Amino acid sequence: LQRDGDVWLSSWGATPEPGELQALVDALRELQIKGLANEDMQRTLSMAEPDLRLDITSLGGQQTLELFQVAGEYFIYHSRYPVFFSLADSDFQSLTTIDVKRLRGEQPPASTATSDTQQ
Repeated sequence: LQRDGDVWLSSWGATPEPGELQALVDALRELQIKGLANEDMQRTLSMAEPDLRLDITSLGGQQTLELFQVAGEYFIYHSRYPVFFSLADSDFQSLTTIDVKRLRGEQPPASTATSDTQQ
């Protein structure tokens, strides 16, 4: 997503669905870490693939957020810091349940509901 003034566009120029865009902005704004992952988990996470990766370009430069779920716990990595942080379940869910297709501005599929009755 790119923002120019008050206008948000996907990388190919589509307009994101406003509800999904607001969900992303709210989730990022309200994101709070719980603490540092322990030493063993730091090693585990350094070799793990993230469940979600966000590349962010702002006036402050390029940054990356990576979210992980390991052994029922939630973690986040921020490219500005050399460690992994623990994250609340609710913050992880807020970011990973956003509908990416709607955020990209893709139209939802047309309803294909059919009647079960035949004449």
